[in-house]
Amino acid sequence: MIPALFGPVALSSFVPVRYHARRGDAEWTVTDPYSFWPVLGPMDDYFVREGSHLRLFDKLGAHPMEHQGVEGFNFAVWAPNARRVSVVGSFNDWDGRRHMMRFRRDSGVWEIFAPDVEPGTPYKYEIIGADGNLLPLKADPFARRSELRPQTASLTA
Repeated sequence: MIPALFGPVALSSFVPVRYHARRGDAEWTVTDPYSFWPVLGPMDDYFVREGSHLRLFDKLGAHPMEHQGVEGFNFAVWAPNARRVSVVGSFNDWDGRRHMMRFRRDSGVWEIFAPDVEPGTPYKYEIIGADGNLLPLKADPFARRSELRPQTASLTA
């Protein structure tokens, strides 16, 4: 018989997954955005689906926050028919494979918490439509700030 110990896990003991990378002379650390729990909850899903969410501007867009003890931005956008949505920006070299968002099936909202993103960072959404085609990059309809023309990116605020 093997003795086992079971006990509660404290959420305060959360440590995000961090990767240290090296290429040539360059070194950097990346915090895994998928090691964080979703920010939106089931009540948000319910009210979005019902069409009666009175504070949608507090949920969609890019919002600075401390989530599970780490500073960053939560990105959320409503795109119920998309096959994939990613947030792209200077923080990930505009690469849609690096911050693919989670789909909240109940509400049609895509979200991700991106750690280590600074205020004033340009970003857009990369969307693969229902037909599987990559659409042009989209600015955030709930953005608090945006670049001056001729640039078209949204800015974290």
